Amino acid sequence: MPNLSQILSLRTVVSGECHSLLLNYEEAIVALGGIQQSLATVLHFPVFIGGFTESGKADLLKLTKSLPADLRTFLAEYDNSLDDAVARDPRYCLRLTVILESGNRKGDLSMQFFNPADLTEEEREVAEKIAAKGLVITKRKRVSVSNADNFKPMQVVKQVKAAVPFIFNMNHFTAAWKIGKVRPPGSSKNPDETRSDFCVYDPPHKDYTYTPTYVKYLIKKCSTAEGFEEITGITPRSVKVNSTTR
Repeated sequence: MPNLSQILSLRTVVSGECHSLLLNYEEAIVALGGIQQSLATVLHFPVFIGGFTESGKADLLKLTKSLPADLRTFLAEYDNSLDDAVARDPRYCLRLTVILESGNRKGDLSMQFFNPADLTEEEREVAEKIAAKGLVITKRKRVSVSNADNFKPMQVVKQVKAAVPFIFNMNHFTAAWKIGKVRPPGSSKNPDETRSDFCVYDPPHKDYTYTPTYVKYLIKKCSTAEGFEEITGITPRSVKVNSTTR
């Protein structure tokens, strides 16, 4: 049986999916029974401090790292099996960025929600840049099971190179982890802030290892010209098959 800490950890990790499920239910029940069936007057935005303080952020991250290894593996593999369009859809997982304002609200609501669909292109770009700098507890912060099954960069390159129809080398690999924000740059003061279902920082050796899940992801993406260019930013070149002439 899971203990209380593990239950809290799981709740934190899948909170985005749970919020989306609730909003989907709200939309369906209102469409079926009318606005009088809405839960908006019953369920309100929760009161919390976890994401507003440095200690709170640290505690939330600790929770995500305390899940059992097999459960972390299942969640990571399930997430990576989803189509990008599904994974990014707020109907699947709700992600929020909270911006603190001055305390004098002058009659406005203390919490306001802006749907990205209602923003201009310029406003969306600004919001995405702000969100990228903040802390969001999502599936990307799950910790992989063990470094023992992970791979060094050259091992990753070798596996991907052997499995895709395009030239794949260390330059492509480096471009992929940079574009995908799989790990921070070498100069980062927080080297452990990785997309940890893909990459894990090894403090004793001060380097990174990459998960089997990330290798599968790279192979899947790099198997098509569109996917290759999407994750590396480089136009793929087909592998030339050498033939001998008699």
